[in-house]
Amino acid sequence: MRLKEIISRANLLARARERQLFLGKVAPMRIAMFAVVGIARLAPAVAQEVTAAVIARSYSTNFFMRTECSSFFRVDVVEAGKVGTRMLLLGNRKFGAAVMRPLVDAEIEHRRAELVASGMSAWCDYQRARMQASGVTTIFR
Repeated sequence: MRLKEIISRANLLARARERQLFLGKVAPMRIAMFAVVGIARLAPAVAQEVTAAVIARSYSTNFFMRTECSSFFRVDVVEAGKVGTRMLLLGNRKFGAAVMRPLVDAEIEHRRAELVASGMSAWCDYQRARMQASGVTTIFR
C-alpha cells in the first residue's frame, strides 16, 4: 500500500471516530432527531418533511430493534429506549398525542407483520445496516 493511501485511510478513520465521539456527546433529543431525519433521508426525495407518520415509523423500528434484535447483536437497550422516548415526545409536541398514538399503534402492528414476513434475523440485519448508514450508531454498543 502506498503512503498516500495509508494517510487517506487514516484520515477517513479519524473523521469516522470524531463523528462517533460527537454523536456520543449529543443530547438524546438530538439523537432522536438524527434517527428520524436519517430514516427519512432513506425514503424517496419527495418525503423530505418530518411528518407524524415518519416519526411513528421511526419509533416502531426503534421499538423492535431494542425488543427483538438484541438477541442477534449488541443493542444498547437503555440508549435505544431513550431515543424512542425522545421520538415520541417530539411527535407529541409537534402533532399531539391524539394524532401520534393511533399512528404508532398501527406502525407497530405493520412492523410486526413485516418482521414475521421477512424473518427476524434478516429484518434486524437490514434495519441495523440502514441505521448505521444514516449515522445512527449510538444504540449499537
